[in-house]
Amino acid sequence: MEDLQDFVNFTDQGQTPYFNVHAMMNAVIALGRHQGQFAEYQARANGLLDTLTQRLVDPQSQPRPPLPTGQVRFHKPRVFNGKAEEVVPFLREIKNAVHLQRRVLLDDYDKVIYMSTYLKDGSPSSWYNALDVRRSPLLFNFEGFVEDFKHHFEDSDLVSSSLRKLENLHQTGAASSYASRFKELLVYLDLSEQTKIAMFHENLKSDVKDLLITITPSKIFDVYINQVVMVDNRLHE
Repeated sequence: MEDLQDFVNFTDQGQTPYFNVHAMMNAVIALGRHQGQFAEYQARANGLLDTLTQRLVDPQSQPRPPLPTGQVRFHKPRVFNGKAEEVVPFLREIKNAVHLQRRVLLDDYDKVIYMSTYLKDGSPSSWYNALDVRRSPLLFNFEGFVEDFKHHFEDSDLVSSSLRKLENLHQTGAASSYASRFKELLVYLDLSEQTKIAMFHENLKSDVKDLLITITPSKIFDVYINQVVMVDNRLHE
């Protein structure tokens, strides 16, 4: 800011001073410009404050985040065929897929629609169509939708039936395929490591059992599975 002496000129010593009108006008113009900038900044601040207040009051007014440009690569879930033993692995694959696509499947309805595309024609799709026709609230509640699905398709005596299927399961092809099916049935059972190993070993092919005698079997089920698969692969080399 200019001092008073910037606006006052003294011609000669002893003479009456006079005001520098040009300098004073420049100062007034500069002051007006600063006031205009201040008013503009204040208007911007008020606008931002109004927007923030609106979002706090109404969170739904916030725009959805932009969709990601890249796509996550993963194995698609199996198509559910209506069998009770497929419920748990199917739901596990669906939930994994939903999580990996969480930036695309933004609300419960999106997730429900996604899951419905993996329901096979027949009882699975008929169950979904019944909910869709009457616009059931479950269409907008993914967890409730999943619970109703489980109630409709899951075996009420899943433990007993899974144990029976496990006892009747035999290795007929590759040990890896036998192990995969064996593990699927284990999901419903609470067995010790020793029991799992004993049951798995019981129904292996006889030539695989014979070759297993030459190694020290692990007491950890997953490690034992790997040993069996290696032995089985060796037989087919």
